Amino acid sequence: MNTNKQTAILVTHAFLEIGGKHVVVSPGSRNAPLITSFQKENIELHPVVDERSAGFIALGVAIATSEPVGLICTSGTALLNYSPAIAEAYYLGVPLIVLSADRPEESINQGIGQTIDQQNVFSNFQKSFLQLPKQLLTQKDFKNWNQKVLDCLSNSIDKDSGPVHINLPFEEPLYDTEKEKYKLADRKAILTAPNNFLLSSEQQEKLKASQKTLILCGMLKEDAALSELLQKLSNVPSVSILAEHTSNQSAAISIQTIDRVLELIQDDLKPQLVITLGENIISKKIKSFISNSDCSHWHISPSGVSRNTFGKLEQSIEAEAKQFLQRVVELKSKLQKSTYSNNWKNIDSIAEERHKQFISSCAYSDLSVFSKIIQTLPFNCHIQSGNSSVVRYFQLFKNIPFKSFHANRGTSGIDGSTSTAVGFSLIKSELTLLVTGDLSFMYDSNGLWNNLITPNLRIIIVNNGGGGIFRIIPGPQTVKNFETYFEGKHSMNFKGIVTNLGLEYHAAENYDELVNKLDSFYELSSVAKVMEVKTPHEVNDEVLKHYFNFIKTGKHEEVA
Repeated sequence: MNTNKQTAILVTHAFLEIGGKHVVVSPGSRNAPLITSFQKENIELHPVVDERSAGFIALGVAIATSEPVGLICTSGTALLNYSPAIAEAYYLGVPLIVLSADRPEESINQGIGQTIDQQNVFSNFQKSFLQLPKQLLTQKDFKNWNQKVLDCLSNSIDKDSGPVHINLPFEEPLYDTEKEKYKLADRKAILTAPNNFLLSSEQQEKLKASQKTLILCGMLKEDAALSELLQKLSNVPSVSILAEHTSNQSAAISIQTIDRVLELIQDDLKPQLVITLGENIISKKIKSFISNSDCSHWHISPSGVSRNTFGKLEQSIEAEAKQFLQRVVELKSKLQKSTYSNNWKNIDSIAEERHKQFISSCAYSDLSVFSKIIQTLPFNCHIQSGNSSVVRYFQLFKNIPFKSFHANRGTSGIDGSTSTAVGFSLIKSELTLLVTGDLSFMYDSNGLWNNLITPNLRIIIVNNGGGGIFRIIPGPQTVKNFETYFEGKHSMNFKGIVTNLGLEYHAAENYDELVNKLDSFYELSSVAKVMEVKTPHEVNDEVLKHYFNFIKTGKHEEVA
């Protein structure tokens, strides 16, 4: 026996056909037919009450599995709470499948409770939308709508992947069951046609002519084959490879600490050709550097999407990063023999030496805290980074021993980092470490209000009493009431929240306490652990400013 709502059964089978295995479900009544149908299949259902958290938990699961993940909710504003996560998934290219229960269309705008117009509510942030009828009356109806549903869901996993939304109106009663009426066609695997990418003759000539080629890696999944290709190009004299941690590439094949290296940059290192792989570059400095260079920009992506990040875009090339790099490797012997790569490596070495000198005597601050966290990281853990200043501090350190590194850089908001880490750790057996800021943690603490929290999750909250980024960037401090309206200054302590959620709480308020607590923080435990590290908000920005000045000049300044 199954639900008597045939559209729910149809959607369930289509979800299986595209490879779906996980669905995050939020409670309600209108979505009962979907819950009934999905429970009949070999699909893992993860219950999360708060739909905003549910959306980001599904995002974390999808990132960890590289598979489409479903979201099921009831009617009304429940659906709207998915919005931040759907926007993030859209700009990250992550396949989320939103399945929203609804009232029949004749009930919309008639003063009936828990009812809104749900059609196309994510119109700016979805790859596809489908409104289903309230019932299917014949086998022919079932067959026709089955194809439409499959087409919609398939849009989530094509080369331009992302979220899709199917809205399902259900009439009452909602809990009745019956034998399945209609026969589904045999399931067929969805095959992606191979893309036999070749460089054009013009592209080959431009690559061969360039004395200064800069390959810049943004957000990418960990991929050994891609790393191997980058390794082969890393010793080409005319090619320099820069990679942020979100690219999941190692320091052995790239310069990872872009912001500090750019403190020493010279005009002769401005590129002639910039090749970007992946999306959403974090560093504002590299964006400015390239924007002010006389260069051409090629952006490589599976969908061929245009990303004119630097105002220099010449070509958007439709190819997988590996396909493109394989063709460049084939040209390796014909590329220029300049000093470009060595020049970059030389200033990277100077920046690294000065970094070590500064850190060795650094005052207690956000910077020294990140240094110690990175020094004590267990090998092969998964790092989930908060946004704002957190992800930028990580970019100042190289050789971080992570297995994977992720930050929600699609929209770069602070609102779902905790929930994303919860979803990710649900899938991965290795340790997952979330490093987050105080405002971000406070904003998303509901991400820990569920039964999905695994013992392999660790969270470090860097509590600097507000939005520390607004003390770093120029401008906000010139505005009246800066601490109130920009920094969000507070004196919050998170012990109560953490212990009420049943998690293990630790705290550090100075360097010695941090060192002592980190010794045991990563040890196995029966519950997840959270460490709150308090840092001096009035010192953090000064330390960072002096750090960059030392990288640039090699001279120390006194911290006030």
